Amino acid sequence: MLIDADKIDEVGLDDEQELKEAPGLTSLFSRFIKAVVLLVFLVVVAMLIAKLLAVTYLSAKAVDWITQTFGLPPMMKPAIALLAFGACWRIANDLFSFRSNRRSKAYSVLVASFMAVSILAWTQVRDDNFERDGSGKALRFCAMTPTGLYCRNEPGVDPEFSEPLKPVTKEMAHWIHLLKNRTQMRVDESQSDWFHPATGQPLLWYCECGDGTEFYALPGYHPVEQTQLKPVSNEVALRYKSQRQSGSPKVP
Repeated sequence: MLIDADKIDEVGLDDEQELKEAPGLTSLFSRFIKAVVLLVFLVVVAMLIAKLLAVTYLSAKAVDWITQTFGLPPMMKPAIALLAFGACWRIANDLFSFRSNRRSKAYSVLVASFMAVSILAWTQVRDDNFERDGSGKALRFCAMTPTGLYCRNEPGVDPEFSEPLKPVTKEMAHWIHLLKNRTQMRVDESQSDWFHPATGQPLLWYCECGDGTEFYALPGYHPVEQTQLKPVSNEVALRYKSQRQSGSPKVP
């Protein structure tokens, strides 16, 4: 079988042309791969930085909230911050894991932790009347009714007597404390403290009933006449003392 030499030469020229063009294609493909790898690297770094910033922010907020809610000393902040950062970082890793069992475990831990901390926090702040951040914002709304002081955590009206609820004040907070620790009763004013020795808040409430004045241990309403009891004041104490000495103990 005879082989045409001219055809062999043409094939050789085509192969040489392809070899000359191949380096250009290889270089283009190599640059494309490098660009993809660089892009993936930048995305991964950006995600890590974003996760680091998010975990740091959440940890700082958690530390402030925990120390403020539970009244912990500032010296404990570094230890709490370390624990909070480690826990948040581990949970963040598991939440975005490719393994479904790790993701499920992370969600379960997150929900359980949130519920546990919420319950513990509620036990700490359920009796608070004001915000602990120093703003003095009222957390309760109260109204004095014929059955006593009615309070709840949102504005509105008393459902029984339709009394409008007002933001709690220092005076109301004093009443709440007394209502928890004392029983409403008529007292002998001559044998009782009229004012708290540390705060100066009134410890007696009175009602002008008939020809005299009755004193009670707590705010509220008179059990018979249903008139609201008034807190004693310095002026009332002086007038009462003066009238008692004259034999007519009635507050004007």
